[in-house]
Amino acid sequence: MSAFVCDRELFIQLSCYAVKDDGNGHPKVDPAYVRVPGLDWATRGVELASAYANLLLWENVRSFATVYPEEGVITSRIAVIWADFRRCASLKAVEVLKMCDCLEYQSCEMEDWEQSPARRLIETIRWAAIRDLPGYEEADWGPCKRIAALRGY
Repeated sequence: MSAFVCDRELFIQLSCYAVKDDGNGHPKVDPAYVRVPGLDWATRGVELASAYANLLLWENVRSFATVYPEEGVITSRIAVIWADFRRCASLKAVEVLKMCDCLEYQSCEMEDWEQSPARRLIETIRWAAIRDLPGYEEADWGPCKRIAALRGY
């Protein structure tokens, strides 16, 4: 098995996407629903994006160190700035989904991965990206609507 620590830009892009307004004045990934250690549920903006980026980075580094303990990975913290939001504004949902897949694959070597806040954050970013896919909002919620129409209800 091979593993690597993802590029700093991946963490910035995912965290900027997660903090982007969902259209209702809330971040796409609300900290109230993702338990980030030491993060207040009311945190927003660059502080929230930086916290998300560092949580994801830390889990990726832990996973890498599990596969390659002899490497002695040293990493610095990521400080997201407002210019990062402008640079990441044009991210497409499919790009976000691909980054989530990459990061999840590079971060899953720890025994506690399934219960980790980083996994929950990646899942929640993925759900937000799925909702942003073209046609998602217009699609039927389930077959009930179509079946009811066929049955004349």
